[in-house]
Amino acid sequence: MPRPLTLEDAAMKPGPGYLIYQKSGISIVEILIALGLVGIMAAAFTSMFMNSERQQGQMNLKFQADLIRKNLTVALNTQASWQNTIATAANNRASGPALDCLVNSTPCTNNGTDLAAGGTALTNMAIKEIRDNGPAGGQIAYDLNSAGAGFTSQGTVCNTFIAPPAVGNDACPLKFNITWTAMCGASCVRPQVP
Repeated sequence: MPRPLTLEDAAMKPGPGYLIYQKSGISIVEILIALGLVGIMAAAFTSMFMNSERQQGQMNLKFQADLIRKNLTVALNTQASWQNTIATAANNRASGPALDCLVNSTPCTNNGTDLAAGGTALTNMAIKEIRDNGPAGGQIAYDLNSAGAGFTSQGTVCNTFIAPPAVGNDACPLKFNITWTAMCGASCVRPQVP
């Protein structure tokens, strides 16, 4: 009578009457582990990509803001543009900024009287319009009269800016407030403007 087969026999001697033990293919557990690892790697790469994209957007916005600031500074430092800006009605005393004191040779003070008569030099007065250097008063380069005046992230003018603390508008995320201060000596007639 043949001897009974043991597990060692079955594993070592495949053939008829023996159990065959072969490892072929991939088990379901191995597939699930591989899918889990791929998922973890995909999540990590997605997170890195999203962070990189957000940082790139922030850098672009900072670059555009600096470029706009430089352009506005150049416009205000151009003699013809500055003359057009201080002469426009939007920037006169009746409208608030009182830049007309620089043109009219009147005291640039809070009440229009010189320092000796009790006037206080104008400080941080918001400019409402910046004009370009064109003829006949120039064209409006930047209009601050509107609360929604701003710039897009590409640097173009927009009018849908929303001031904090309200939720902002990604289509018009930048706004510049431009102020001037009269630097007076003994008199505030024709003061320096920093």
